[in-house]
Amino acid sequence: VMYFSNRTSNEEMDRFLKEDLEKLNKWVQSKLDINNKLVVPTIILYGYDDKNNEFFKECSDDKIRFMPIDSVFINFTDTQVLTYRIVFWLGGEIDKESSDEIFYKDIVSVKTENRKVGMLEDIPIAEFKLTTTGGTSISQRTFDLKAAEQAVQTIRNLLRTWKK
Repeated sequence: VMYFSNRTSNEEMDRFLKEDLEKLNKWVQSKLDINNKLVVPTIILYGYDDKNNEFFKECSDDKIRFMPIDSVFINFTDTQVLTYRIVFWLGGEIDKESSDEIFYKDIVSVKTENRKVGMLEDIPIAEFKLTTTGGTSISQRTFDLKAAEQAVQTIRNLLRTWKK
């Protein structure tokens, strides 16, 4: 477990996060046994865990830094979307993990909703949401609006291809 103080720079935090996400992505693909089955690259969305914010601050570069990190790895095969949610601390300590397997035929809705929330009224956040025929859904809030929209467009394009 890594411990951070006010002396940890924004750049160091960003580097630690990038390294952890890359390691976790490889681990997720191995765990799901999908290393050679992906039709498009994995999309990683991450945001804060609103139930547990030990560390949360708006930094001088106008980015939000937070821990623990609530992430979802969205993987696309030729017939399904495989998601893996991990709530983790920088340095790799995992608090929670879960996975979902959704066949394209069961997806009824995929969307993003951009908004500004609570104490972050000046910083936009996107919520990605995928809903199935059974009424279950997968959602993820993220500060990366572009990645959330990319996930939606990728799923829509794969659905169009799959339904042909």
